[in-house]
Amino acid sequence: MTAARIFAAVDASGAIRFVGDVPGGSACGCFCAVCGSPLVARKGDINVWHFAHEAQQERVECLVGAMNLLRRVAADYLRSLPRLVLPKYRRDVSRVLQTRRASETVEWDAQPVAVDWLEAGAQDAPIARLKLDTDAFADLSVEISDSPPVLRYPPADNHIGSIVFWSTVPVDSDLRKEIYARQHVHRWGRMVWLHQPDSYGLIADAQARLDAAGLAEERQLAEQARRDRERLERWHAENSKRPPPPAPARTEQLHLPPWARHKKANRPFFGFRFSGYGAWVLFEMEDGRAAIRQLDGKDRWFDLVKAPGAVFDSGLDVLVVPSFTIGQSILRGPLEATRISSDFADILQLR
Repeated sequence: MTAARIFAAVDASGAIRFVGDVPGGSACGCFCAVCGSPLVARKGDINVWHFAHEAQQERVECLVGAMNLLRRVAADYLRSLPRLVLPKYRRDVSRVLQTRRASETVEWDAQPVAVDWLEAGAQDAPIARLKLDTDAFADLSVEISDSPPVLRYPPADNHIGSIVFWSTVPVDSDLRKEIYARQHVHRWGRMVWLHQPDSYGLIADAQARLDAAGLAEERQLAEQARRDRERLERWHAENSKRPPPPAPARTEQLHLPPWARHKKANRPFFGFRFSGYGAWVLFEMEDGRAAIRQLDGKDRWFDLVKAPGAVFDSGLDVLVVPSFTIGQSILRGPLEATRISSDFADILQLR
């Protein structure tokens, strides 16, 4: 959650005072950390406890100032620790190759050997400069928000690391007293690395490996393309010297019955055998219509012809239907065997 009220102020000595740690009303002698105006502690039974300006000139900047006081509480908590323990630094290194995206994750441990504490100023200002055992330096800052910190821009100085002590915003009940706020920071606060100098050269090594893999893949793809191009050129050279193959003799046409010679060229025969209805053949005709013929010599046209537009052509001795799809719908039934072939001899085996 995000605090929407002023929950902390400063007293005449500059010390942080939470609304639950002071008496109600104006007796606390508290002032706004931003504008310096006197504040009144409102501690009723209905609304959330909070400070309000005596002149009621509530401003957004004053709410931000209260959150900055909470950062000071977190900074004081960090100062009270006997030593700062930092998590391992992890960094994903990637390179887009021609066929995939390659990546590596590198990590190393870096701990502070010296801490130079600074005054907690603006929200983004560091509270300490850390000297790491990697001979590098890193700035430590505090962030109180409901979203984890991320590195939104490249670091201004690539030689200085950046680490954030991050905690979620306490609920209203944990903002009443300073001890509650400290307990929340202690429980939920954690260190988050944003950037660290590549002191050991691990990032550079990983990037070099990925670059080498990219170059190797580019060379491999280029070599494969060259071999494919040479094979294609050889194929064209060999086939340009060969005479064109002779047209196949249409011997099949000589052996087809008259009705089957009306099949459209380069179209197959479709053979069917039905239980109780014998063997049938379906094919597309030269004019785009379809023809159905019974193969076993037993006329059963009137049992199957149910589609509109189906006409028996006595001259061709076939049943002609408007389209191949209609022919298939006519020959729908208890199918026992189906054979599809451009060889009429295979169709005849269905008889």
